[in-house]
Amino acid sequence: MAGSTTPGPRCQVKNWFEDPIDEGTSARIRHTAPGPKCQVKDWFDDLIEEEPSIEVPRCATGHLSEPAGRIPLADRVDPGIDTLEKIDQNGEPHVSQSQGRPFYLEAQTAESFRALRAAAMEKGFAPELFTLTSAYRSSSKQAGLSTRARGMYGSREKAKVFVAERSEHITGRAMDLNLGISNSGANALARRFDDLAEYKWLKENAARFGFNPYGYSDETHPGEPWHWSYNTR
Repeated sequence: MAGSTTPGPRCQVKNWFEDPIDEGTSARIRHTAPGPKCQVKDWFDDLIEEEPSIEVPRCATGHLSEPAGRIPLADRVDPGIDTLEKIDQNGEPHVSQSQGRPFYLEAQTAESFRALRAAAMEKGFAPELFTLTSAYRSSSKQAGLSTRARGMYGSREKAKVFVAERSEHITGRAMDLNLGISNSGANALARRFDDLAEYKWLKENAARFGFNPYGYSDETHPGEPWHWSYNTR
């Protein structure tokens, strides 16, 4: 089996907001310990407004669309939850509470995620992997996080280091994936994703489905290996 890493506990839940992945940062902002230690991270995506300097692989011919890099700040607009597909962690239509918490993605993004996940399953990865841990986050919720962070850190500039004001997640075209280890800043800084078969496969294949990485920038900001955005030419 290609996915050699043992996946963590499947508890992808939290007790606030829509995204069942962001307990790490919620704990920092509200001064309480995070919940179950699985699929958590220590910061929100998009810690910096500048785009990391990374090379996006070319899209393989004959598939969906060619990736065009991360979603520009000017295009990070909330389309409204009613315009998005309601899906489960596998990308299937969410019709029952038995499927767990719902996620929301823009229609083409959801289609591309399903295609990417199907390709990963055909490659032999475990079905618990390549599942959603976070997707759409409303602009109002993002603004609430920013406001809370400003109160904690004392200024807008300091708060932006920890919570993005305009996250790619508000577009409905960004997602965080379960790759088998905790989506944490500590794991990213230690480059623990680099050796995962799941991450290696994503780097080689995500472009075929129109997805762009939030890749390594430098030793102090390694990006978020679990975070991928759909943005095509």
